[in-house]
Amino acid sequence: MVTKRTLHCLLIEEDKKDAQILMRMLAERTTQKINVMVHDNLKKALKDLNARDMDAILTSLDLVDARGLDIIDRIIHVADNVPIIILCADEKDIPVAKQAVKMGASGYVLKNAVDSNLLAGEINRGINTIYAKEQLFIVQKLAEAAGYGYFIANAQGYITYANKAIAKMMGEHSPSSSHGKNLSVYYRGQAKMKLAKVILPEVIKKGQWSGELEFISIDGKPTRTIQNLLAVRDDRGKFICLGNMVIDITELERTEAALRESEKKFMDVFYISEDAIFMFEDDRYVDCNDVAYKMFGCANKTEVLSVKPAALAPIKQPDERNSFKVWEEHVAIAFEKGSHRFEWESERASGETFPTDVTITQIMLGRKILYVVIKDITEKKLTEDNLRKLSMAVEQSPASVYITDLTGSIEYVNPRFCELTGYTKEEVIGQNPRLLKSNHTSQEQYKVLWDTIIAGNKWRGEFYNKKKNGDLFWEFVSISPIKNSSGKTTHYLAVKEDMTAYKEYEERLLHQANFDNLTDLPNRALALDRIHQALSRAKRWGTSVAVMFIDLDRFKNVNDTMGHAKGDELLVQSALRLQSVMREIDTVARLGGDEFLVILPDLENSDKATVVAKRILDEFSQPFIIDNHEIFVTASIGITGYPSDADDPHVLLKNADAAMYQAKEDSRDTFRFFTKEMNLQAEIRLHMEAHLRHALEKKELSVVYQPV
Repeated sequence: MVTKRTLHCLLIEEDKKDAQILMRMLAERTTQKINVMVHDNLKKALKDLNARDMDAILTSLDLVDARGLDIIDRIIHVADNVPIIILCADEKDIPVAKQAVKMGASGYVLKNAVDSNLLAGEINRGINTIYAKEQLFIVQKLAEAAGYGYFIANAQGYITYANKAIAKMMGEHSPSSSHGKNLSVYYRGQAKMKLAKVILPEVIKKGQWSGELEFISIDGKPTRTIQNLLAVRDDRGKFICLGNMVIDITELERTEAALRESEKKFMDVFYISEDAIFMFEDDRYVDCNDVAYKMFGCANKTEVLSVKPAALAPIKQPDERNSFKVWEEHVAIAFEKGSHRFEWESERASGETFPTDVTITQIMLGRKILYVVIKDITEKKLTEDNLRKLSMAVEQSPASVYITDLTGSIEYVNPRFCELTGYTKEEVIGQNPRLLKSNHTSQEQYKVLWDTIIAGNKWRGEFYNKKKNGDLFWEFVSISPIKNSSGKTTHYLAVKEDMTAYKEYEERLLHQANFDNLTDLPNRALALDRIHQALSRAKRWGTSVAVMFIDLDRFKNVNDTMGHAKGDELLVQSALRLQSVMREIDTVARLGGDEFLVILPDLENSDKATVVAKRILDEFSQPFIIDNHEIFVTASIGITGYPSDADDPHVLLKNADAAMYQAKEDSRDTFRFFTKEMNLQAEIRLHMEAHLRHALEKKELSVVYQPV
């Protein structure tokens, strides 16, 4: 059965010249189109096999990252149902190629002796071999359902497939242990002779053979069996392989008892199954299990068997076609192909319709009989309906959702993704999510992300991404692996929430916590942190830091006479004047009221502080204009520094405050550097204030003279 469709082949060849020759040969084919994907190493080839379907694989036995049978073993592990043709460099490769055929490869060719017809022929023969093996799948499943042994051997007599039951008879620890072994290993003496001289010739000639034959395990233990050998041929009639159903009859006294036991096993499956099972012959059901008549709401088997199969369905199927006509078509397909599966709308005796999954398999029991299995898939349909609802929920979700393959290529996005990013679905399908990258996320974060999801775990985090129009936005992202029924990760799911508004709100809160609402200058908390940073830098680089405490002179008079609104305006203008004389690295902060703080980092000496203080006084010597009124306000400045006075932010603030008070006491509109005596005077002043407070409470003061 040479296929006429376009074939997709994978060529693994590190020799570029050989690869070009082989590709040219395949391109020369006029009767059939062959698309070729080329890789020069096994690692890339295996990755490609995981990502796409191939009809055939052509591989050299000498690659940069693998050699010999290791190549075949690794390919079979990834794609065991794809024909593999070995490309032998010369005759020295042929022994290894023959071993590869035992392992499951389809065949081999010599590169220096191959032409386009031979190469394409090998590809088609390999494909037909796989197709033939698939035809044996039905027989294999029936054997396994009954607990029988089953194996497949290629034309050279080497086993390419074995199930668990036959592996047990063989004495092998696993089915794969028998792969590549010759049939002669399990047949000895007369059985071996009969197999070679009678059975195999008859199978090749007539297509099948059934009978009793002794089977020998690898440790020499004999097993009495009934074996059913079936030959499979390609479209040219060439023998490809054989399948053998092996029934162990060792423990039965007679062959008839073994057949009865086999029938019992079959009937057990027939009657114990949770699905409805019918035997169909001559256009009607001739037998069924109890589940069958109960599923269709009948009182007994007689009732359900009294009508034709199509009568157990509504007059028309969901596609409006007549049920009797459609049923006849399905039966015809089953007889033609050997097995057929389809969905079918069934009807109970009560008239209630329900969805079913029907599998019709042809079995040979001396006559053509169809084995019909009907599964009620109401729950499955409900699940599918739920999945549709889930799909609609994802489509209509307020969250942005996309799905990628294992390489990160986007396969699905929901409407919210498009709405948020500005990209259309067509623009992003096949692209990588990095098209949203804004370069605000570190490579380390991306590495942690990939390490996490490749390990099969969920990753959560934040991205500062970029829309199609260039706008930046914040997202909270949750990326999870999507796993199939065997636990293998097949895709990745990303669910993203736009958190731009939250981030902006968070930023506003942070700003409010660290900046003065009136002047937008850093507040006391942030100022202390800036002093701490400046001290750390100064200690590291051996520089100095100056801290200035500034208090506006007679500011209270402005507030009292002009009102708080005008006082606030004066504070805002004062902040702007202070900033105008500072460097970019300097900090101007408002401590509260009319008190300001200036931090001068990275100074070589205290002279710079003097210069800045004079500039401030000069600025404040100019009148402030508020509501067309000139207002004159001066400033008193206290200066302290590191390393001369202290190395603690709070102490420096205290020292600057003391120096500022000294400036006010001296004359105002001036600056003073901190001295240790200032702290002493401050302590005396605080001590006196405390005593005066207590003196007032105790009435220890009296008026001596009160001018009128």
